[in-house]
Amino acid sequence: PFEVQFRVAEGADAGKHNLILRITYQDDLNQQHVETLELTLDVEEVRSQGNIETSSIGGFWVWLRKILGLGP
Repeated sequence: PFEVQFRVAEGADAGKHNLILRITYQDDLNQQHVETLELTLDVEEVRSQGNIETSSIGGFWVWLRKILGLGP
């Protein structure tokens, strides 16, 4: 499992946009595989910078607690 975080360019048009994500990986037999995912993103105007910072910091603390075995 993995997590993808991204940010759109400042001044990007609000609305629905397509994101094509190409994932290349090797399996346990060293065979290369390529998967392509097409996702629809909703770009919205940022209302508060505080929410963005809290989210990324919260993600770090959750990750750290998991590594230390202190909770979910």
